[in-house]
Amino acid sequence: MEIPKNKNSRTRLTPFELINLLRSNNYSSLSNEFSNKKNTMMASVLNLNLVNILRDQSIPKLLANWDVKRRDAEAVWFMKGIMDECTHLKNFSIPFDTSLIYAICALHDGYVPNSGCCKLEDVWPQATIRYVKTGHVGAYLWYLHLFRNTIVEAFERAKLVCPPPAVTFS
Repeated sequence: MEIPKNKNSRTRLTPFELINLLRSNNYSSLSNEFSNKKNTMMASVLNLNLVNILRDQSIPKLLANWDVKRRDAEAVWFMKGIMDECTHLKNFSIPFDTSLIYAICALHDGYVPNSGCCKLEDVWPQATIRYVKTGHVGAYLWYLHLFRNTIVEAFERAKLVCPPPAVTFS
């Protein structure tokens, strides 16, 4: 969860964000359990000791956690850059015959995003690209038959383009 910024660039937390931040830091006086006397979630939120939250030591500690989360986001951004440099297909030579390439891509892939990247058709012209409306893992789970059929189809096409050598028995 990111900290929203106002027009003066000062940090401000909504009550919802404050409660979630306290929960994520295992703040001892915040409980998700329902009270025996008042059976509502609001009762457990109101049990929060606001004086302790607003003490000088509490808020800086909580905001320091936001700084850690910001640095974590920067680390993820850095790793995405490194992985893009090391694994992007454009960084490698184009295969000899791209018409033999079959790829199945997930439209909602969190690991290999569709937005902000060049299309696979541009990287490997003449490749056969099929898209499925799911994520990275869902593509395998729900479209296993498509993967199997595509593998068979790729081998059949490869046999047409470069037939296997004749087997001679002596």
